[in-house]
Amino acid sequence: MIHNLGLTDRVIRMIVAIVFIVMFLSGNILGRPIAIVFFSLAAILAFTSVVSFCPTYLAFNFTTIKKKN
Repeated sequence: MIHNLGLTDRVIRMIVAIVFIVMFLSGNILGRPIAIVFFSLAAILAFTSVVSFCPTYLAFNFTTIKKKN
């Protein structure tokens, strides 16, 4: 698999995913439909962070990995 997420991007995605999961589990997100959306986004962000690949970045031919000289 092609990697297109740099370390900073992966860390930010994981932090946002953790915040969303904590909000979901603590009940701070009002309304069941929006809570499911936040949980789904958290799962997607965590998965893309772990595998270091984002399909949206691939579609736009974008990467956050720094090139070595």
